Parts: sequence; structure tokens; C-alpha cells
Amino acid sequence: MPLKISEHSMPEANCLTCFNRSISLFASLDRDELVLLNAQKKCLTFPKDEYLFRQGSWPLGLYALSHGKVKNVRVSSNGDEHIFSLGKAVEFLGFYDFMGDQPYSFSCVALEPSQVCFIPRNYFMDLLHRNPEIAIKTLQAVSQQFAMAIERTTNLQSKHMRGRMADTLLYLYDLFEHDRQGDRLRLHLKRSDFAALSEMNVANAIRTLSEFTKSGLISFDEDVIQYHDLDGLHKISELN
Repeated sequence: MPLKISEHSMPEANCLTCFNRSISLFASLDRDELVLLNAQKKCLTFPKDEYLFRQGSWPLGLYALSHGKVKNVRVSSNGDEHIFSLGKAVEFLGFYDFMGDQPYSFSCVALEPSQVCFIPRNYFMDLLHRNPEIAIKTLQAVSQQFAMAIERTTNLQSKHMRGRMADTLLYLYDLFEHDRQGDRLRLHLKRSDFAALSEMNVANAIRTLSEFTKSGLISFDEDVIQYHDLDGLHKISELN
């Protein structure tokens, strides 16, 4: 996918003053390295529903999500869409495929207007050679992402529909902990996204969400999910 900057602009991030840097792989970089990183990276913005990269394309660099939310979507050989994870700031997108120097095994789509810092491959690989601490953290991050994806997929496969949907709702609640206002979470997800996250068809997803709403577990107000009974969701996730 060619790099482009969307017409929906956001303030450009500066590596020296970026708050997100303190919770990223780059937290330990000294000022000289930060100046070099800032000169190398490009800030790219994407409107809602735009692809950051597509399944099958080659990683030309590393995407660091600095603002917004994304969904990671894999399309199977029979055309079924599976959302195996969502991404938030500050995460590195497509990290596993980037480090493996292989085509993306999934597509990444903006759930809302989002900004990424694009870091060229050559610069990042040189940084790993110069900085053993970053290299170790990179290996740990790749391993952690892979383990989390395997764990979630395994959990879903062992559950019935109600358990899978409850698991998805709890996954969203925990993942976006810092975006919630109490038990209210604003998230631009379509019913088809809930289905793809829960490994079920759209009709079953709509019916299951409706059952949860009628039983008082959750409610929806446009893009807001209101959680009313977390204990109830946990019980359904564990027993189904």
C-alpha cells in the first residue's frame, strides 16, 4: 500500500515530547537517538474504515499507533472475516510479520480517525543492532503479541455462542480500560465486527447481543456500550 497522508489531519507527533514514548519500546532511547528517530519517522493519518495495510502486502516499515483504534482482520480462503484483535495507542501494528520479513498475514483497518508513526525498516533494524536493550524488548513484544492472539483464539474455540460474545465484551472492557468512563465505553464497532470478533455469523451476533441487552447485562446508546453486570458476563464466559 502506498504511503499517504489523509486530508483529516492531526497534530504531528514529536518523538522528543511524545507522552506515548514512555510506555513504548522507545522509552529508554537517549536524546540523540530520539532526534534521529524523529527525523526518520513519518506521521500518517487515516480516516475511519481506511486500511493502514492489507493482507498479503509487504511491510516496508513499522507502524506505531499513536492515536485512535484499529481492528486486525484476517480473511480466510473461503472469504470469512475474522477479527482476531483490536489495537490502541501505543501499539506496534503488524509487528510479527514485520520482524519475520514476510507479507502481512492480516489487514489493519482504522475504527476511528487514527494516526500512526511510520518507521522505515532500515532505520529500525539498524537501531536493533545499535541498541541491545531495544532488541530484547522487541523480541519480548513479538512473543507477547503472539501468545495473546493464540490464547484468545483458543478461548473462543472452546466456547458456545453466548460464551464467545461474553468473552468479546470482556475483552473490549479490559483492552480499552483507559478509554472508559466508568462502565461506559465508546467504540465504533458494527454488529458485523462483534460477529467477526466472536467467530459467529452476523445474525447470531445480533441475537446474542439482544439477549444480553434484554437480560440487563449490557445496553447500547449509539456507539457507547454500557456495562451493567460484569459478574454476569464473567459467569457466562466461564460456563459457556
